[in-house]
Amino acid sequence: MLPLDGLRGIAILTVILLHAGIWRGGGVGVDLFFVLSGFLITGILLDAKAAASTWQDYAWPFYVRRALRIFPVAFTALTLVFVVAPIAGLWPAAPFREQVWFWTYLSNWYAGPRSFAVLHLQHFWSLAVEEQFYLIWPLVMWHCSSRTVTRVCGVIVILVPILRMLVTVWHVPVSATVAALAPTVLRFDGLAAGAWLAVAARQPGGLGRWRPLAWCCLPLGVLLLRLTGDFSGAILIFAAALIAAVTVDPRDPLSTFLTWRPLRWVGRVSYVVYIVHFPIAARLLGAGVSPPIILVVTVAVSLLIAAASWRWFEQPILAHKSRWPMPRAIPQESSSPTGQLIERRILVHAHREP
Repeated sequence: MLPLDGLRGIAILTVILLHAGIWRGGGVGVDLFFVLSGFLITGILLDAKAAASTWQDYAWPFYVRRALRIFPVAFTALTLVFVVAPIAGLWPAAPFREQVWFWTYLSNWYAGPRSFAVLHLQHFWSLAVEEQFYLIWPLVMWHCSSRTVTRVCGVIVILVPILRMLVTVWHVPVSATVAALAPTVLRFDGLAAGAWLAVAARQPGGLGRWRPLAWCCLPLGVLLLRLTGDFSGAILIFAAALIAAVTVDPRDPLSTFLTWRPLRWVGRVSYVVYIVHFPIAARLLGAGVSPPIILVVTVAVSLLIAAASWRWFEQPILAHKSRWPMPRAIPQESSSPTGQLIERRILVHAHREP
């Protein structure tokens, strides 16, 4: 089994460190989520495109499976926040003009006033970015060759950090709306980096040929992060970490850590943990609770809710995904034992969707 669930577990824990008030840099965990999503989703689409004969065979299973994975949990959370909580008297109802941005997965574009309920859903911006990626990316993948996709991703990875730094780091004068939207909209470089790696993983030599360069990129990413203050350094680190994770020898200590069962389990339920942790941490922070206690309580309560959701809510829904199988191409065997191992591990994990 690939240790990518372990990376996802690290991502959610770093985000919680941010919202618990312990580590201001914990927001980079979102970029790790983006790199992982770009890698896994692009891999699924590449494999489906190689086997599908029509757009319907290729796209409809993908969209249905994504809807089953994402919408039930997210819409349940929104219903609790926008409908149940006001009825129960926990807080005032949010105006529909604010709610609509969240129901339609456009909250990353929302720059208006914040009601009490909306303040506790600010973290939904990253879910909106990913949903927009899921909507658009299958079209790009279907109509473009792998070479074109690689070029598009390369341009995004280079151009987006420059545009983002112009607005958010160097404070180039722009309108207030653009300044408010840029930190969330201009985050597609993480998704593009993961997508580029997915294409590279299916080329001769796979990601194994990039492993030496990946280890060189780790310190370079740290330096870039410190010098620029931009997320591009973190994305470079996470891309290198993904290469290392995919190509690691199962006997290596890194593999042992990333495949540690508790960490993989946290990664598996990270979707619900991400949705519920911020309201918990925000309420405790507003009550003046100390950051270490916020961290412990937020992690404990979030994991309990996620475990219950996974067992009694998500798994019964996800069982219906078997009715919409993704088309798969039979991969060609690599000539080396190491290449065969990596290819098998990629194929096994590629269809365990994030």
